[in-house]
Amino acid sequence: MNRPRLRQPALLVSFALAAATGLVLQATPAHAHGSGHATRYVAADGVDRGHCATPTQPCQSIAYALGKSGKGDTIHVAEGTYHIRGTQRVNLLAGVVPIEGGYSRADNFAKADRRRHPTQLTGVPFEFREQLESKGFQIIQDSKGGDIALNISEQKLLGTWQKVSSAIEGPANCEGGVAGSYNCNKMDLLSHIPLSQFSSRPESANDIWGFMDRNDGHEYALIGLSNGTAVVDITDPTAPHEVGTVTGLGSLWRDVHVYQYFDISANRYKAYAYVTTEAAGGGVQVIDLTALPTAVSLAYTIHDVQSAHTLYGNFDYADGTPVEGLVPTLFIAGSDVVVAGKNKDAAPNRSRGSWRAYDMSNPAHPVFVHQPVSTGSYMHDSTGFILTDERTSQCAPGHNPCEILFDFNEDTLDIWDVTERANPTRLAKAPYGGVGYAHSGWFTADKRHLILDDELDEQITGANSRFRTFDLNDLHNPVVAANYYGPTTDIDHNTYIRGSRGYVAHYRRGVVVLDVSNPLALAEAGSFDSSFMFPSAAEFNGVWGTYPFFPSGSVVLSDIENGLYVVRDNTVAAGKGRLGFGVTHYRVNESAGSISIPVYRSGGASGAVSARIVSADGSAVAGSDYQATDVTLNWADGERGSKFLTLPLLDDSDTESAETVLLNLTVAGGAETDIVSQLKIDLISNEQVGALGFAGASSSVAENAGTVTLTVQRFEGSVGAASIHYQTEDGSALAGSDYDAASGTLNWAGGDASSKTITVTLRDDSSVENDESFAIKLSAATGAAATSSMQATVTVHDNDGNPGSGSGGGGGGAVMLLWLLPLLARRQHKSNRLD
Repeated sequence: MNRPRLRQPALLVSFALAAATGLVLQATPAHAHGSGHATRYVAADGVDRGHCATPTQPCQSIAYALGKSGKGDTIHVAEGTYHIRGTQRVNLLAGVVPIEGGYSRADNFAKADRRRHPTQLTGVPFEFREQLESKGFQIIQDSKGGDIALNISEQKLLGTWQKVSSAIEGPANCEGGVAGSYNCNKMDLLSHIPLSQFSSRPESANDIWGFMDRNDGHEYALIGLSNGTAVVDITDPTAPHEVGTVTGLGSLWRDVHVYQYFDISANRYKAYAYVTTEAAGGGVQVIDLTALPTAVSLAYTIHDVQSAHTLYGNFDYADGTPVEGLVPTLFIAGSDVVVAGKNKDAAPNRSRGSWRAYDMSNPAHPVFVHQPVSTGSYMHDSTGFILTDERTSQCAPGHNPCEILFDFNEDTLDIWDVTERANPTRLAKAPYGGVGYAHSGWFTADKRHLILDDELDEQITGANSRFRTFDLNDLHNPVVAANYYGPTTDIDHNTYIRGSRGYVAHYRRGVVVLDVSNPLALAEAGSFDSSFMFPSAAEFNGVWGTYPFFPSGSVVLSDIENGLYVVRDNTVAAGKGRLGFGVTHYRVNESAGSISIPVYRSGGASGAVSARIVSADGSAVAGSDYQATDVTLNWADGERGSKFLTLPLLDDSDTESAETVLLNLTVAGGAETDIVSQLKIDLISNEQVGALGFAGASSSVAENAGTVTLTVQRFEGSVGAASIHYQTEDGSALAGSDYDAASGTLNWAGGDASSKTITVTLRDDSSVENDESFAIKLSAATGAAATSSMQATVTVHDNDGNPGSGSGGGGGGAVMLLWLLPLLARRQHKSNRLD
């Protein structure tokens, strides 16, 4: 992600003054998020140096411009004669980078006029004349002909491009370093959908995510495209098909995450996808996935941000379901929303780009909770985990467990304690040596280390790809404990870790698998290179994103120029693979009689392996709620995929709340245990007393609203009477001055499954102040089970003139300068940075 920074103070000030007085300056195209696809300029009297990204500084040759282009760039060529030779012919003919002639340097490439500004090409085979003339070129033929005929290697490369770009392909095993048309190392091609085969006919692809539908076990890839987001069913990874595409504003940048939850009233799971874009006015799209496998649709657009870069949900990565112990929250990064300063007595401090948290109580309509004030602190990407070990003592007092958010903040790794959404604590702001752009990263399975991807250090230093391993034992002072250098200068982009493997979207190297079993001594384990059109270089072509968390073991990747690939990893445990449940929990009615649970083998199929699964009591008791199970599943040499175990259930007539059974998995034969080695099964009873908890983890209200009302639900049963106590608790808002303290007991009669409400009176003052918050806590549940939703946070927004109170907004006139100057400063510094 680039936030360009103007290096000349005079230009910085003049731009700010122009903005304040209403003058409009014409922006020069540049590599910048939100500025669309960059344009390269070529003129016969140009010079082959720099980035050719301004009309006044064009390069001289089309070959040089092609070498500098990537991620949706276009090339505009001025009048003159240009000779095309070598493999650059193939890139030109294949149309990997859109290129057009007929421009003039005299008018700064303002408009193509092919008649007045003839652009001639030599060295191009005659059979491609029509194709190139449609792009504004005149083809000059060499009478001897030998100079312009495609040689054998060029013909092969062009033929490969035409083949892989025109139809869905696959599968092909990786044999002798090749899988079909692609270079590989221990990774098979399962299928490929080129851009031409998507219904929306996009120009390029960007990020990708995935999930498993808990209703039927289908697996889906969600790929960002230049004109929307496509949902692709990859349940059969060798025969993927597009379910549908939700269109969006044209943009090179999108990011996607999925949330899936169990809807009690519908007795099924429902899922939604969330899509950010840097297209101005695009907001955050909420895509309804509940009609899968037949359709998808746009449910809602969050418009309190006009544009945003990435997002992160603290949900299970395999299926998007809530993680036990966490309040489901969507974190949006790199938004355009302006917030106020920390000091109430100081003038408003304008900043943008820090993270924003959204409550997921209504997944179809997420509600803003909080955005921290962090001057000049732009979150580019993020991830996180829940902490339960001795390091919780490093979090804010009383935060055990503690929820950690990693904030990749351009030139630092920031660590936040976000256990209390409305009152987060930044634990660390850690710089590191040789920083180019702190782009993204992921934590190891034991949560003791983090692998960081710096996107620009290769371009800046000319050194090979560099992965930094941060030691996380001291959350207040994370340090780089080790460095790993790859074999080329190709840019490392996004890394995701599953067990002992790190899956890297590595631009021109495709996807690379790292062995992260020893985070202090990383090693390359495998690769699949979809970017065959481009030689190795620190440029922005090829694979943008990857997603490796499907329970089946399929890995998807998004190639900017080539579309969606589904591949198979064979690197785990010397090819023996991993065994596991793939997900963390199941739900079933005890009257079902039994439940069938899949166990997956992925990551390899070499040799015979087995998994032993033994049941254990949670709150459910063997012999009365289920039959104890001790079973071993076996896979033969070369066998992969899933096998099933059956757990018999016993239906009783007891009045009770949901009960749990645990399944513990151990492996033999040299296989690796997948992330999920223990499965929790919730047994739902027809005679349930139900459970009590808040309907939402947070509420947001204006100071002058008079009151705020929160809802407490009784769900999953209503047999017998139930009650629960509630009590308000001060946060930054104080009882007696900001609100009236409240306490009491909510009561349900037998058979009553209705929701109850708690109403708290607010006090409106005339002070200009920041957002404040207080909590309402539930306790002492009787007659029903308590849930994890026993506390709700109320954020009170000031209504006395604070321009940056909570929910976003902006300013105009002279106040704009307070945030415009540091913003512009960031933009020039990162002027050539891409996601």
